[in-house]
Amino acid sequence: MPLPQTTLAVWPPELPRDVMADGWQETLALPVIRTQMEAGPAKQRRRYSAATPPVTATYLMEQVELELLQDFIDETLGGGALAFEWPHPRTGLTVTARLVGGSEPQVTPSGAQFLVRLTLEVQSGLSIRPVYWLNEDGSYRATEIGQYRLVSGA
Repeated sequence: MPLPQTTLAVWPPELPRDVMADGWQETLALPVIRTQMEAGPAKQRRRYSAATPPVTATYLMEQVELELLQDFIDETLGGGALAFEWPHPRTGLTVTARLVGGSEPQVTPSGAQFLVRLTLEVQSGLSIRPVYWLNEDGSYRATEIGQYRLVSGA
């Protein structure tokens, strides 16, 4: 059952956070509109304040992680329609993101594992905060910027 709209789902802690370096692509937001003039330079202005830059991330997953991801998408995210809190691999911050409709996750076998490619849009300016982890002793610790890393190779 999907979470109510007022509560954001969270990327499951059992899923990987390390993104494959050769499967990472991020487009930085440029929220401007540009108009060509009959004469002189083109004019441009800010079009909107909340840009949603696309991100493509490829994860290396075990079979059980792939099944958990499918359940997360189907059940928690209402088939991928809802936004969720996602650990941004470049910044190490938790951001609000959602899967891009019409761009289904792609799964490719890689030996006994799977390369899983997701296309997301990051809703900048929303829910940006450090990720908190539960330590073995029951205490919590916050991540630091740059704690997540891009990994190379499969």
